[in-house]
Amino acid sequence: MSRSKGSPRGRQSGKSRTSILLGSMTHVGMVRSANQDAYCAILAPNAPPGTDALLAVADGMGGHQGGEVASAMAIQGLVRLLSPKSASAAAQTDPAAVQGRSASQVDEVVRQVNAEVHQAADRPETRGMGTTLTVALLAGSSLTIGHVGDSRMYLMRNGKLQQLSQDHSWVAEEVARGAITADEARVHPRRNIVTRAIGTNPKVEPYTAVVELEEGDTLLLCSDGLHSLVDDDEIARIIAGQPPQEASESLVNRANELGGNDNTTVIVARMERLAPDASRSSDRTTSDSARTITTGGRGAGRSRWRWALMPVKLLWLLLKGTGRATWWLLRLMFVKGKR
Repeated sequence: MSRSKGSPRGRQSGKSRTSILLGSMTHVGMVRSANQDAYCAILAPNAPPGTDALLAVADGMGGHQGGEVASAMAIQGLVRLLSPKSASAAAQTDPAAVQGRSASQVDEVVRQVNAEVHQAADRPETRGMGTTLTVALLAGSSLTIGHVGDSRMYLMRNGKLQQLSQDHSWVAEEVARGAITADEARVHPRRNIVTRAIGTNPKVEPYTAVVELEEGDTLLLCSDGLHSLVDDDEIARIIAGQPPQEASESLVNRANELGGNDNTTVIVARMERLAPDASRSSDRTTSDSARTITTGGRGAGRSRWRWALMPVKLLWLLLKGTGRATWWLLRLMFVKGKR
């Protein structure tokens, strides 16, 4: 098994600036052989212009290779399309134009990511692939949400956990129309059926929203490997009782303790201080602590170890074959000598 985790980091270089404590972790789980989740956790100054952070989780589907490709493409496409090179000149010079990123702009980017993944899904080796995508873009106190699928975004405020995203799943639709209860949905045999995903159709309808944050708020982004096993009350207790990085690790470990039947990815972001407006929050310095994390594919290092250990495996097979040949040779010599 393998895992990847992020280290605590934040923007804390001035009293008027946004300060975010960030933690993250992804794990292949206790059953799967590969990690098809991907995520990014990007703080200023590497975040899109005029913003303080870009957080996103993608959970791939559609076969071993297809799921890995789809989730990685979604995260990479998102980062590329929201990067300074892709942003308009007006957005780079006018902080008001990018505060929180309007829901319409995030909606447009998610739709473009969908088109790219859908086009790639035409290849024989990745046909039918898709992925969830949950995006949080922060600027000052403004949070813009973009969401497709059944990964989730939560807001923890004053000890209460609230789901900000809307599940695009068969069970969520059944709960909404009153056919089943939320408790029944958690164990329903069709709980893994996603009704909306990135890449499975030429067009997609993302859920978008803009939310005002408060100092002390905590955001949680996660794949369904977490929320399908760990209930909201326990998630809230873990987030409230630990710093973001430790909370991320505890949440993933708890999902694994409960079976770990899927990949699990968690991002926890705590708003220590919020800039009053985007012009202040976009005042970056090179000393800001920032790092980009992008994880996907074969379980955070699994393939690297597999190739690194290949010479040892080949040597072991060679010695094993030589040992068997020697044993048979000695056996033949002994039998002949006995005769």
